[in-house]
Amino acid sequence: MLLSQLLPTLAIIPDTIVFFEKASQKEVIDALFLSVLEFLEGLDTKKIKQKILDREGLSSTCIGAQIAIPHVKVEGLDRFILSLGIHKEGVDWCSSDGMGVHLILLILGPDVEPIYYLNYLSSLTRRLKNHKLKDKLLSSQTAQEAFEIFKTEDESWI
Repeated sequence: MLLSQLLPTLAIIPDTIVFFEKASQKEVIDALFLSVLEFLEGLDTKKIKQKILDREGLSSTCIGAQIAIPHVKVEGLDRFILSLGIHKEGVDWCSSDGMGVHLILLILGPDVEPIYYLNYLSSLTRRLKNHKLKDKLLSSQTAQEAFEIFKTEDESWI
């Protein structure tokens, strides 16, 4: 299945793809959150951002392979909202392998059944761990280029 087929159920646009060279974990989260504010109209954005930081404080969202997926459920959302960070140098994310994180996918999800939410996270995690996709995203130079790579990724990458 093409990721682009999921696009109607989520919000990601080139404006929600952010490149970093030198930025801390907090700076990355701040910038990624700022990029999705337009999708959060009418919601308590301070509460949502604090929920992201609290979730990260409980346990690192680094999943290995130089990828982190900070994520939270947000009451009032009707779809998933994504922001992709591409950190060229790698940022310390308290990873168990000690490696810097290069891809960060911030996910704000609707408050749905846990199995649906977890399946969605699992699908995105599996896709991002694909070395071909990861390498292409890391070599992208613009948000539009990264967006095209991200949205056209399909099972043939695996």
